[in-house]
Amino acid sequence: MKVIKATENHINKIFHIFKDAAEYHDNIHPNVFAGTDSEKQTKWFKGFINKENSLFLVSLDNNDNVTGFVLGEILERKENYKIRKHFYVHKLAVDEECRRQGIATALYSEFKKQVKESFDVTEIELRVYGRNEIAHKFYQSLGMNLFFSNFIEDVK
Repeated sequence: MKVIKATENHINKIFHIFKDAAEYHDNIHPNVFAGTDSEKQTKWFKGFINKENSLFLVSLDNNDNVTGFVLGEILERKENYKIRKHFYVHKLAVDEECRRQGIATALYSEFKKQVKESFDVTEIELRVYGRNEIAHKFYQSLGMNLFFSNFIEDVK
């Protein structure tokens, strides 16, 4: 397995991995997601290929098939906090058939290494849905700490 920068040639497989992950999230949080419009999402992914202050990596198996991806960018948090630049992970996902093989850990490790080497940020941040216990455990196993929680109540 190897981890490299994503190219437009990888986008179709990335979209299919994303779509599977989105369906998983839709099952644990019904009525939250707007669906997986392939044209809209493909355009969004392509926008990160050469975007300044961003990083988009894919993992490839021995036959150069995409097995997972991670993408993020520098964001500044200004609200009620001291202004700080952090690297925000928008997505990290692994092909359903390739899970439990250390791919997500390898992707995140390379992502973190490149962020530390190439960007002037103090931290990496991401969001995980409350009911996604698998993701919570995974990110905690990487040494990440819970920073913020959102609560939602249906009123209709």
